[in-house]
Amino acid sequence: MRPLFYKYIVVFGLFFISIISTDACDMCSAGAGGSLLGIVPNFSQNLVGVRFQHQSFQHPNTHLNYHGSSRVLTDAMQRSDVWLRFYPTDRIQLLTFVPYQVNRRIETEHEAEVSGIGDISVQALYTIVNTGDSTAKNWKHTLLAGGEIRLPTGTYQQRDPVRFQRYSELFQIGTGAFAFGAQTMYTIRYKNWGWYSDAKFVTNSTNELDYKWGNQFFSGSKIFYWQSFRKVNLLPSFGILLEHMRPDSYIWNSTTFYQNGGQTTWAQFGIDFYSTKWMAQIFAHTPLAYNLPEGMPEAKWRMGFTLGFFF
Repeated sequence: MRPLFYKYIVVFGLFFISIISTDACDMCSAGAGGSLLGIVPNFSQNLVGVRFQHQSFQHPNTHLNYHGSSRVLTDAMQRSDVWLRFYPTDRIQLLTFVPYQVNRRIETEHEAEVSGIGDISVQALYTIVNTGDSTAKNWKHTLLAGGEIRLPTGTYQQRDPVRFQRYSELFQIGTGAFAFGAQTMYTIRYKNWGWYSDAKFVTNSTNELDYKWGNQFFSGSKIFYWQSFRKVNLLPSFGILLEHMRPDSYIWNSTTFYQNGGQTTWAQFGIDFYSTKWMAQIFAHTPLAYNLPEGMPEAKWRMGFTLGFFF
């Protein structure tokens, strides 16, 4: 287990999600699934886009990661989101995320793959403060807050066709339960430099198998630099991301058991491109520290991109 002193870097960012403003346009961020979407430009404009993310996991060599004589080695999970941002009013934005996931597992004696549409989520965000378009202020601030509901649309009882066993919850596409989240967004910027942080809390209900995913907390904090190049604006950034999951619980023979959970701290790097008609993001995360129970796989790296168009 690695030291956890890295997580204290994000103490000041635990209760904010970022909104970044520029002279040309405003930008905001929002959550996508469990992780955070990142910077979304042209605040107050409708937007449709896609987001792709690839993540790999390494399973430790313990008795908990064996199926008979076959040891679980790695998981590779790919998620593609189609998402929409719509403004019914100037201060309210609605966001919908429809994910499609492909999960692959490699064992010493077997390989497995599941795929399908995951749990669809809907969010509503309200603009509390926005001085990003004020030319009279050197220091610019933007603050949003809102909530989320995740629908149990993804399959969660997929089985291994070789062993005729149900895959573990961590390998399923969906959860089979509703989830409810709360988030808030804040950014401060002075000239071309700025800082933003983001946070999201999710609580899960119990599915029909009496399984309840633990409550989850995500928070990111970044430093960014904004630069205009002809008609395209560039925004490189780097920072820290914290993902904390409480243990899951399930009932068996009237007894409650707990499993999974844990915490991972990441370093995150990215660069965003945006214009008046489109936006693009490239990002990468690498783990800095773990605090995981026995048998839990360690995330090795994560990367992806986002592409969106304004209308």
